[in-house]
Amino acid sequence: MPDALFTTSFALLQGVMDVTLQRSGRLPTQLVIATFGDHELLDFLECPVLSVAQRHRDIAQRVLELVLASLEEEQKPQAGITRIRRDLCRRGSLGRTR
Repeated sequence: MPDALFTTSFALLQGVMDVTLQRSGRLPTQLVIATFGDHELLDFLECPVLSVAQRHRDIAQRVLELVLASLEEEQKPQAGITRIRRDLCRRGSLGRTR
């Protein structure tokens, strides 16, 4: 088993956890997990977990602004990248060490 595990979504983390539990019967307490997506159930894990929660309201607001601006002839938005901050959450044993 690796020392750390990174998944790009909460759904993928569930799959990795299922396979690990089937093979060894438990998640190693020293395994560090990092994932996108956040859920309170991650607090029940014995290992340290870092999750990145997306700000869905901020994303929706920015999308709406861009759509409305694109409907106006004079204010068409420029193509490019929009960055929206995310929240880093400490879960599992990391959430209990404060």
